[in-house]
Amino acid sequence: MLLLQEWAEDAYCKNEIIRHRIKEVIVQEQTPFQKVEIYDLYDYGLSLFIDGIPQSATKDEWIYHECLVHPAMVCSQHNHNFRVLVLGAGEGASLRELLKYDHIKNIDAIDVDRQAVQLFQKHLKEMHHNSYDHQKVNLQFRNAGDFLKSTVNQYDVIISDITDVNFFNLGAAEAREQADFYELIKKRLKTNGILAMHSSELTEIHYHKHLAMSKLLHNIFANVFSYRVYVPFFECSWGFLLATNDQALNPLDMTENQFEKRMDSKISLKYITPRNLRSIFTVPNFFNGNSG
Repeated sequence: MLLLQEWAEDAYCKNEIIRHRIKEVIVQEQTPFQKVEIYDLYDYGLSLFIDGIPQSATKDEWIYHECLVHPAMVCSQHNHNFRVLVLGAGEGASLRELLKYDHIKNIDAIDVDRQAVQLFQKHLKEMHHNSYDHQKVNLQFRNAGDFLKSTVNQYDVIISDITDVNFFNLGAAEAREQADFYELIKKRLKTNGILAMHSSELTEIHYHKHLAMSKLLHNIFANVFSYRVYVPFFECSWGFLLATNDQALNPLDMTENQFEKRMDSKISLKYITPRNLRSIFTVPNFFNGNSG
């Protein structure tokens, strides 16, 4: 039963109230793993909330998903057997962005929640563009950690779009510590493979969760890089991380011209350019030292 309501409240903010005015309630459904809400919002169009936390909105989700996917793809080393793993297939927008690359041979897409993905397939076509059904995509409904432990595949890029710090344990055959989960990811990457993931709010006052994740990855990978982008639907700058054992990779040292040479000019992007790809890796000085 859909509830009549005028406002959707952002549950992510504990000390602030952010509300979005609802034009129409599309979905309110509790799956075995999470509460899924899809609204048509006056300012943001079709919008997805998971457990009350904003995830994607058609007006600006491309900012988030381009920044999640393309920095890793631009920094990766192309080869004839290029494989990508997506942990948290979700609304399918990450798959949409990955499918812009012709050289990708295969994409394994993992999501624990079949019921949620079926809702996304039905209601969020503006986001996924039927990417779940593409011949390159192998969609599996299972726990991400269980998949990582059981597969023998090696990947050039792993995209982690799991929505919460402990979400990787939902539906797991065995519970894992956070470090163990990322050790499994490391084992599934090729020698110069790259992990790209979102990692909490990254602003001048709210950065502690991101910093903690960065430090954890530094104990597992040789190189870890933070970057961020402002997402209007989130009302903040959102943090991302690249992690790799490729000692030679350092996007901080790349010039705008180097990024331009690595980018495929045939790929249509709404947000990422060589210039802002260079700029998003420039985090405030306070973060590169005594962040507290």
